[in-house]
Amino acid sequence: MAYRLSSMKQLLLVVAIAVLVLLLVSRYSSDPYIPSDGSTVRPYWFNTSSRNCSGVSKWVVTTSVAITPSEAVHVILNLTKDWCVLVLGKVAGLKYDFSWTKGTTHLIYLPPEALLLLPYKLATLTSLNVKNIGYLYAIANGARVVLDLEDGIVPIRVNHTYLPLQADKRVFPCPNLEEKEVTGHITESPSYVDELPLYARSSHVVNLLKYHLMSFDTFEEALLGVYELMYKSRTLSKDDVTLVKHWISDLKLVGYEFPKLPKKATLWTKNVHLCIMFNWGSTEYRTRQLLSYYMRFFDAITLFLEGRRVSHNYIPSHIQVFHVKTGNGFYQQRCLAKCINQTAPNTVSHLYIADDMFINITKMSQLSLLKIWFIPVSVLTFGNGSKINDWYWWGYFHGGQTQYNRFVALINGLPQEWKQVLIDKVGFPNRIHGNAVADIVHIPNAYAVEVSRVLNYINSVTELFCEIAVPLAVDIAQPIGREEMEDGNLWEWQRTDPDVVQNVLETRFYLHPLKTSTKFGADMWRNSMTNQLRLLA
Repeated sequence: MAYRLSSMKQLLLVVAIAVLVLLLVSRYSSDPYIPSDGSTVRPYWFNTSSRNCSGVSKWVVTTSVAITPSEAVHVILNLTKDWCVLVLGKVAGLKYDFSWTKGTTHLIYLPPEALLLLPYKLATLTSLNVKNIGYLYAIANGARVVLDLEDGIVPIRVNHTYLPLQADKRVFPCPNLEEKEVTGHITESPSYVDELPLYARSSHVVNLLKYHLMSFDTFEEALLGVYELMYKSRTLSKDDVTLVKHWISDLKLVGYEFPKLPKKATLWTKNVHLCIMFNWGSTEYRTRQLLSYYMRFFDAITLFLEGRRVSHNYIPSHIQVFHVKTGNGFYQQRCLAKCINQTAPNTVSHLYIADDMFINITKMSQLSLLKIWFIPVSVLTFGNGSKINDWYWWGYFHGGQTQYNRFVALINGLPQEWKQVLIDKVGFPNRIHGNAVADIVHIPNAYAVEVSRVLNYINSVTELFCEIAVPLAVDIAQPIGREEMEDGNLWEWQRTDPDVVQNVLETRFYLHPLKTSTKFGADMWRNSMTNQLRLLA
């Protein structure tokens, strides 16, 4: 008796599990033709030919407010049997006329009440998501390709290719139009008024996407992140964010395979040693600000700080710090020589910059790490004892001599091997770089030893401004194949013009100077840093 009771319990358990499975299948199946009440009566929208759509890889999804098919549906069904047509009704209770479908084997019609039987989160929301629900249904039933056919579209055959033509008067305005201008374009389509922010601020949206998409590892994370970003920028509503969350969840439910994002390339900065030279001292705030930006990209950093040795406990221990006379123009090339003599694992080059400079890291990715980056100011004809250009500092007296006279004496006394390089490769005496921007220079390891050797020689025999010493060292160490960057230095009258500053920040490799001691400079630095971080995160 006990045995029989145990067997009965097992049987009841099996039956209970079977019933539960059937209930789950009826609720969560992608096929709404299975009645949830277990009856054998098919709903009015059921069409026996729809069974043939199972496993079809190409689907057409369209909507309808009529009981008869549109011309577009007729054309598609008569065109090929390789496509399954899914018609989504927009009017509840409207019985679709299947009488014309005799011989048609690939048609499904789903009214609003059928969509509610589907296990998708989107099905519980507004009717504006009807198309998305159709995509989900198609994907769940084997779709690999989905053609979205809008109301009012008529396919036109062109060289055996069918192209949809839009029948309504919707107009897509050009970017950068003001909202009042855009409104006039779509007055004949009032249902699109909610989309005004997307059109009126299209350039803003493009910038948001440009700076954001590289921040995520997966496509679905990027999709949600973009919507959240546009919500925060008041381009989309909170409901839009909710919709895309449900959309992602439902796509996962039907087994959709999201595209793979391109693998992030290793950022060029990871193999570059960064040296920052602080002009006229530094503050803790300024140093922290710079490090908060550069430490995200550069693993090896060296700081050259002006003044006596003081405590810098706030600077991470892996960052090298040298206390030197950085405000002395005769001393800065010594800092450069010190910079390129530093070694670090996996370092391939050295980037030397001033602290009041903002570098465009994204744009610099265009430059080769195997070349010297250089900003020449003047190419000179050397010779006859006259001043070789109008640069103010050529006439600067120091130790009884002008910079020009020191330069002439230096050239005349150069080792013959270096003179020969200038003659053969640079074009000396008819051509030589006289002065250049010395606040930024990039030296690959392959040329570091020679550049350092020339700079040390210059420092041992005379005192030249770094703007003269650096281009001479570059001419000797790498006379050809340099990356000559466009000058990003601003004249004093340009430094407070927002349009000029913003243009240089966006189009040049660097901007100098950008003083954060003023509110204007601090704001421009912060905004530029934020944009770079968004793009490079």
